[in-house]
Amino acid sequence: MNKQEFATKMAEIAADKLGEEYNVFAKDVQKNNGVIYSGVVINRKNNNLSPTIYVEKLFEEYEKGTSLEELTDLLISIYKEDTFNMNVDLGFFRNFESVKNMICYKLISVERNEELLKNIPYEKVLDLAKVYYYVYNDSKLGKGSILIHNSHLKNWGITKLELDEAAEENTPILNGWKCESIDKLVTRLFKDKGFSPEEIELQFKDKPEGTYMYVLTNTDDFLGAAAILYPGVLKEISSEYMDGDFYVLPCSIHEVILLWTGKAFDESEKEYIKSLVYEVNSTSLELCDILSDSVYFYDSKEDKLTVA
Repeated sequence: MNKQEFATKMAEIAADKLGEEYNVFAKDVQKNNGVIYSGVVINRKNNNLSPTIYVEKLFEEYEKGTSLEELTDLLISIYKEDTFNMNVDLGFFRNFESVKNMICYKLISVERNEELLKNIPYEKVLDLAKVYYYVYNDSKLGKGSILIHNSHLKNWGITKLELDEAAEENTPILNGWKCESIDKLVTRLFKDKGFSPEEIELQFKDKPEGTYMYVLTNTDDFLGAAAILYPGVLKEISSEYMDGDFYVLPCSIHEVILLWTGKAFDESEKEYIKSLVYEVNSTSLELCDILSDSVYFYDSKEDKLTVA
């Protein structure tokens, strides 16, 4: 039984257990980079909230030997604990004026999201796609986001330009940027884990002389790679943190590394850096967090970012 079949079977059992008062069905949800999450939707009739409960962790337990019956009971308990009798007024989302102050943008890969990009508004930036989402912070639902689809623009009666203008204004304000040296970041992380000053010093023994490395993200450390698009940010970093031009290495959709060596890379060095980015993407990141396998170059004189 694969994950989709597992979700369908769980939905059938849950529907029998909950009775006619509920609508229950399996649903696949497409995430970033073509990742598909399988889930079960449970909706109590006359309730406008229909949460999708993803079954990935439950499926892992099933493969370890836990019965479908037990896991379906757990699914139902998760639903009842988190959303039972919850009714949220979503009427505000039908009106663009009600949501436009919380519209932001993020960056995702064009190549890895061909199917998703057919259904959502986006602007191509080099080999990346600038896409849009609504940020919410609800007392019942908590903090989260809703990806903006073409259907939203149609329902709101607006153009992509109007959506982009709202996101351009909001994103740097709602998700301010921060830039921190790798040295300081590593020192803080290892200090928090109880490492001694001598042990921390050893982490930097192989660092090349004259190399500056910084992490650029936003104040939430979430979807912060988009900070490379904030007006004036790369120019300010070039002036305040670097000494002219630098390279941008995509760590994930959440942050990028800025690298200055004092000189432009030759072709072999570029290929080596690209291979490092590819290796990290292939071995150290969740698929849905990968931004790009490319390396980018910021020309401080031209104030321009290009693919290296």
